[in-house]
Amino acid sequence: MSHLAGGTVVAGVATAVADKYWPEHRALIGFSVGIAYSIISNTIDYVTLERTFSSQLEDVAFDTLGAAIGSLITDKFILAPVIKQDHAGSTYYGLVFQCSF
Repeated sequence: MSHLAGGTVVAGVATAVADKYWPEHRALIGFSVGIAYSIISNTIDYVTLERTFSSQLEDVAFDTLGAAIGSLITDKFILAPVIKQDHAGSTYYGLVFQCSF
């Protein structure tokens, strides 16, 4: 469960940060960062803590599932881009955080 939650948080934060620089690919970037973090951290654990390969593979699988959940939820439900034009022709670009209960 901790790897699922960790993957969700890492991908969600990466998706939110990517929204500032590459908004058109923010979900893919968040997912990629989540997977990269998982592979790097689990490789370090495998080498330094001498854990079995199968347990590390299971950890990577749950991190990947969490990264998919985190990037999707952040992209579709939390971050909503706003583009408005006023009567003077000025354009406003913003970000709305939304959550429905």
